[in-house]
Amino acid sequence: MSRIANVARVLAGIDAVKRTRAYYQLLGDLFEAASQGSGHYNLGLWEQDGIGWTEAQLALVDEVARHLPTSGALLDIGCGVGGPALHLAGLHEGLDVTGVNVVEDHLERARQRGSERVHFLWADADELPFQDGTFDGAFAIDMAFHVRDRRQFVQQARKCIRPGAPLVFTDVVRRPESRELFDRVVLRLAEKGMGSPGLGTAEEWRHDMAGNGFADVEVEDLWPRLVPGLTRWAEMLEGTLMPSTYPSPLLKLAARALRYAAARGEHSPLGYVLVRGRRTE
Repeated sequence: MSRIANVARVLAGIDAVKRTRAYYQLLGDLFEAASQGSGHYNLGLWEQDGIGWTEAQLALVDEVARHLPTSGALLDIGCGVGGPALHLAGLHEGLDVTGVNVVEDHLERARQRGSERVHFLWADADELPFQDGTFDGAFAIDMAFHVRDRRQFVQQARKCIRPGAPLVFTDVVRRPESRELFDRVVLRLAEKGMGSPGLGTAEEWRHDMAGNGFADVEVEDLWPRLVPGLTRWAEMLEGTLMPSTYPSPLLKLAARALRYAAARGEHSPLGYVLVRGRRTE
């Protein structure tokens, strides 16, 4: 598929599955460069000076894992190329992980890295093909902004896990109090650039979880731990022209938006949260 067609699908935002595939086809080189072959496609937590890309991305995976069981069966929704699933299974011998994704290239690469306790299959997060209570927990790292309907995502994840089991995920959110003109521009750039039909807020996630069968809902602000890495991502965008995959003027515009968000700190129009809750009966 041509670059122009992929750009159109990401920006148009008509079909969630096609939009997500196009997004990763366009930015695959960027994520691969950032992951440095580790298989972790996430924004990372950047709490130490001089921290490397892989360390930051593993720090985020480990933060999510703190709220998940260390034995039983886990579901990784939007598993990418398999890094988090393989990492968790490698840490805990009593853990089996099933990863799902709609990007076929990612699944093929994940399966090449797979193990006896880690399996990968094609599935849409809005229509998960598992029986009720199949898993002892579910997680999703930096993929919720792709879903077409947040409530549907929560409902589908709930169906797949047993009563009492946790759902844990990270997401980029918008801050509803943003009023500056360029704040609105940055929000729009973020939504279009990430192939999102529209970013939610932290409060909306809290409401969607509590209203769709989850108790002990917590929404933790991870933005301060992400901000130090935004300039690193901006540098990556500015130094990665990728003429075969994404127009360099758009990458530079995205880099400017990231630097703006970082400079705004807690007043940024963007936020970043970890959402968790436990399925009720």
